[in-house]
Amino acid sequence: MKIGFIGVGNMASILITSIMQNNRCPAGNLILFDRDTEKCAEFTQKGTKTAPSAEDATAEADILFLAVKPQNMPELLPTLKNHSAGKCFVSIAAGVSAGYIKSQLDPSAAVIRVMPNTPMLIGCGAAEIAEGGEAEAPYFETVTAIFKDCSLVEILPEEKMNAGIALNGSSPAIFYKVITDIIAYAEQNGIDKEVARRLAAKTMEGAAKMILEQDESIETLIGRVTSKGGTTIATLEKMDACGFSDALQAGLAACKNRAEELCK
Repeated sequence: MKIGFIGVGNMASILITSIMQNNRCPAGNLILFDRDTEKCAEFTQKGTKTAPSAEDATAEADILFLAVKPQNMPELLPTLKNHSAGKCFVSIAAGVSAGYIKSQLDPSAAVIRVMPNTPMLIGCGAAEIAEGGEAEAPYFETVTAIFKDCSLVEILPEEKMNAGIALNGSSPAIFYKVITDIIAYAEQNGIDKEVARRLAAKTMEGAAKMILEQDESIETLIGRVTSKGGTTIATLEKMDACGFSDALQAGLAACKNRAEELCK
């Protein structure tokens, strides 16, 4: 199969690199297009093709990754319709439904909706893929394999995809925000910024691994860190009193709401 990318930003670059490293597709069968041709230059030097337009990329490829901003979809999709028959389109745009994309293309086109995240850059990402749709098995299997090369993959119902963005698509920024605030606290207490950065980040990494690798509930893991009258319980109680959970839930809801707005 020939695989095309319309948009060669950060996420697309991660996927293209992974595809090449894992031999999912010969470099000569990768067709890239971006309005900023400099973004394609790195890959062109490695043997990929650069299409002169999004329409040309669509005409040549079998699977098309739509790696553009959600706001650009209404302008882009109609230009692809005449070349979309029988093709498989993979959208990584937050909040844009598979149904909307399909409505703008040839009726025979298939659409797979995916929400990846940036930790794929180091082979530690997480991606949700919408189940169902009309993609033929070889297409769906190929797309799933591409994401499994660099991330955990979970299949979600299409109607849960917008809510799911908060789980992996946007949540890295939440974790970065938490680390930033911990580092700020450390600096206020005279601890070197880089020391705090390493300690806090490694602890977050370890806590995540405990969740994934230990056969225990998160509540049990919390209980193993806390003790009555201790420092950890004092931390958690103060965070609760300051509305930490309410603020977090409100942020996650805002993420979903914005995704719904982008669908309109």
